[in-house]
Amino acid sequence: MVTRDRMSEFRRGGAEQQQSGVSQPYNPFEDVELGGTVPQHQTTRGHVAQASQHSTDQFLDEVSQLHLMMDRLEMQIEKLKIKQTTILAQAVVQPKEKDELEKLIDIIKIKTNELRPHLKKLEIDIRRDEDGRSSEYLSGAEIRIRREQCNHLKKKLRTMIDNFNETQVEYKQRVSKRVKRQLDLAGERLTEAEVAEMLESKTSEVFYRQVNPLSVAGRIALEDATARHQEILELERNIAQLNELFVDVYELVHSQGEMVENINTNVEAAVDYTGDAKIRITKALIHKKSAHRKKIYCIILVICVLLILIAVAIILGVTLSGGGRSQ
Repeated sequence: MVTRDRMSEFRRGGAEQQQSGVSQPYNPFEDVELGGTVPQHQTTRGHVAQASQHSTDQFLDEVSQLHLMMDRLEMQIEKLKIKQTTILAQAVVQPKEKDELEKLIDIIKIKTNELRPHLKKLEIDIRRDEDGRSSEYLSGAEIRIRREQCNHLKKKLRTMIDNFNETQVEYKQRVSKRVKRQLDLAGERLTEAEVAEMLESKTSEVFYRQVNPLSVAGRIALEDATARHQEILELERNIAQLNELFVDVYELVHSQGEMVENINTNVEAAVDYTGDAKIRITKALIHKKSAHRKKIYCIILVICVLLILIAVAIILGVTLSGGGRSQ
């Protein structure tokens, strides 16, 4: 088979490039047609990585939305706290103030209702990922990141719940002190326990048994105490409704808290076991060194005994051989 001489083609191509002013080297393979484009197929690993990245982005977007919802809920709780302080400072509570207070509580209820299913779904999805029942591939690092994000959200919600409950308890305490102060000014000397019993009662008749309504001061104190009593009853109803909304998510937080407590207990137990193990290892090393020294002493003793026996044997041999010669 005769080899085709293509040197002239290469030279011609080089001359054409020089004339066009392009300094790129001539590539003869550019003229070769492959008969169509090569289809771009994604590899299995690339497809899984792309799907995992999309899932992670979607998860982070959902977490961001939950953070935003919690921030808004926290703002409403702070507004509720300020409004309660304002109402408590007023001698006579205006209906507008009460309406605004009830509106804030309604907003908190709505936002909590919106937040609860999202957190529950997030927890269920993460548990499914941890159990390996997810339809998407997630690495161990991605699952840990999702668990940390979920735990952070639940911790944030738990902090808000505690803050809300502390706010309501503080409000009731301040109302109790205000009522007692009003009764003291009216000349009605009641203990804090008696005032607390009055406020905790579901009926207003207890006020008429404890306070003399005949005097002007007593009547003013009675009206103020009755109004505050109604506020507290309404507040307790709202707290009960909000607690019903919080209970499901709080159980998730509480169960996670128990898990963390178990982990802490196991860690503390592991620390104790590690300390005991260190002590035992130290004792074992001491015993090992002692046994090693005893072994060396035994070997030295055996060698010394052997040397003595050899020396005695040599002396006896020399003595016996000398006696035989003399005879």
